[in-house]
This record gives sequence, structure tokens and C-alpha cells, in this order.
Amino acid sequence: MKVNAYILAGGKSHRMGAPKGLKMLNGKPMIEHMIEKCSKLAEKVAIVGHPVMYKDLKLKVIGDLPQFSSLGPVSGIMAALDDSDIMMNLVIGCDLPLVTTEILMRLMMEAEDFDAFIPVHNGKLEPLCALYHKRILEPLNRIVQSGSLKISQIMDQFNVKYVSVENELQRHPYVFLNVNTQDDLNVAEEIISKIKL
Repeated sequence: MKVNAYILAGGKSHRMGAPKGLKMLNGKPMIEHMIEKCSKLAEKVAIVGHPVMYKDLKLKVIGDLPQFSSLGPVSGIMAALDDSDIMMNLVIGCDLPLVTTEILMRLMMEAEDFDAFIPVHNGKLEPLCALYHKRILEPLNRIVQSGSLKISQIMDQFNVKYVSVENELQRHPYVFLNVNTQDDLNVAEEIISKIKL
């Protein structure tokens, strides 16, 4: 399955106190860990975030669609789908630096015709580490304009395959560690220094 990859890096990072993607982890900005993983699998890698902030990364950086810029992660998904020139797109947060290429490949191995492929483990969904089909952009636009903003509720209106990643998490239980605070970053630093991802 051919995919483009979009790394979401547009959050306000209130709890971190600085842009999460630029926080250093194991000697390089956190977003560079994400770029390296995505580059192994995707036709194209781009960033959804502030163009000036990430200009030194030599990748395309796109902003949120202006009319949806205040809607949180769903606006990043919409910007990614609007920009993409192929059907299936990996959309992933910049704050998941421990996610493995194994998990991403698990999603890409799915061959059925669904609107989205979202990892699930222990009943928890990971919509910011998921594949989305470009065709959902227009209906997503309408849904958001009607007032629905929570990704999990929005996805109920599409044909989504929820992909169990329980087996992968038994081997790598930390892959969905969401780095939102300095404490989270310290934990990620400790893990990444011990384990090759």
C-alpha cells in the first residue's frame, strides 16, 4: 500500500512549555525521530504545523486549513488529506517518538477498502497514529461544520477498520507513550537509550 505521511506538529504544547516537536530526545528534536520512521515507509513525508518553526527540516510544511485552524487534531487530519496527492495517508502526532515501524507497517498491510485504519489496544483507540483515505475529506468537512469535533465520534460515521495491535504491544508496551510533559520526555529518553526502535 502506497502512503504519504503527515506528522502533526501544530499543537500549542501548553504542558510542555515549548513546541513538542522541537524538544530534544536522545540528541535530536523529537520530530526528527518521527521523520526517520515515516521516511522508511512513505512516498512523501510532510509536516502539518507552523511553516517558519519547522523550515530547517527541509520538508514541506503545511498549515491547518484556515477555516478549521482552531479545531485541534481533526484540523490537522483535514489539512493532510487536502494536501495529499494519493489516496491513503498516514497521519501521526509528533509526540509519539517511540512508535515502531512495525506498528506502522501493520497498518499498511491492511488491504481491504476502508475509509480509515486505526490502531486499537485494550479498548483504546489511537486516531493520531492512523491511516486515512483522502475520500473522507469532503464528508469530514461537513461533519466538522455541523459541530462534531471529537475524532472518535467523527470516525463512527465512516467505514473504519480498527486494527488490533495487542501482539505488537506485548513486545513493545511503550510505543504509544504520548510525550506531553517534561516527565513524559524523561521517560521516553530513558526507554530510547536502552532499546533500538
